[in-house]
Amino acid sequence: MKRSIKFFMPAVLCMFTLGLYAQDVQKEKTDPEKKPVEANGYEPPRTLIKPGALRFSGYGAPEVQLCYIDDQVRVFTGGRGGLIINDQFVIGGAGYGMTSSLSTTIDGEPKRVRLGYGGLLLEWYFFPKSLIHISAGTLIGAGGVGAFRHGSHSEDDMADDCFVLQPEINLFINLTKYCRVGIGGNYRFVEGLDKSGLSDNVYRRFSATIMVQFGKF
Repeated sequence: MKRSIKFFMPAVLCMFTLGLYAQDVQKEKTDPEKKPVEANGYEPPRTLIKPGALRFSGYGAPEVQLCYIDDQVRVFTGGRGGLIINDQFVIGGAGYGMTSSLSTTIDGEPKRVRLGYGGLLLEWYFFPKSLIHISAGTLIGAGGVGAFRHGSHSEDDMADDCFVLQPEINLFINLTKYCRVGIGGNYRFVEGLDKSGLSDNVYRRFSATIMVQFGKF
């Protein structure tokens, strides 16, 4: 689990840095500006982020995920939201919970279990001002499997917890200036479930998603 985090975080930071650099280079090609030179002839260095170059907005979105677990289509409901930087990069959070439970045996006792998880959400939107556009991103966080006795609807205890990494890609259409609808897919990578009766492989699944985002785009 620690190796996964150490490998992925530098990759995310590199993606963000390269994206900002590419945006800056493109701006200079289409709208070249002379570098400011001070009276003493000093020319300041070029920087990745220029003063006044950042624009901020945000969004929130309910979301539904569908995946195939234990020979059935399972539903995860939840939501996401975040701060939008320069219309393209989003840093925020997301969380989801399984609406139905799975049957298993934990410590020799029949149980029904559900997975819930959430964490940091990072996204990059390509051509966000176009009518139809795409995004790529990932959720990095943690989850837990709650256990229930058969016939009971109240959670007995937290059966086990885990690390969750969920890369995704989505397709959006802008309905209005303040609303867009997206469909997409992701892969839920789970690591750390080692209690008897629980397995990472059960929850490692591809999911189809649909969401409606509300915000300033």
